[in-house]
Amino acid sequence: MAVHDEAPTLSNMRESYGERRQLHDAPAMEFLGHEGADLITFIELALIFGWDFYLLPWEKYGTVFVSHDAYVEFYTDDAEKAAWARACLEPKANDSTTPR
Repeated sequence: MAVHDEAPTLSNMRESYGERRQLHDAPAMEFLGHEGADLITFIELALIFGWDFYLLPWEKYGTVFVSHDAYVEFYTDDAEKAAWARACLEPKANDSTTPR
């Protein structure tokens, strides 16, 4: 799907944050701590549109790359944060989406 196919939806959302530049001129958004729900909405749109994207936190926790090819890469120099991310991604025994 091309960027112009999503232009009205994305432009309206970006404009609600005061961003009037086109996506190719300003290909990033900044979210504050209390804007988590909005961040999730932008992530969902990127997933629906089949885009690659990065999540870059202000604090140096690490970086996340999400590919349109259905994989996610996590980067961090912090072993504790890496272990936490792995634990969060492990299938749970009572998770109905876990393959049997």
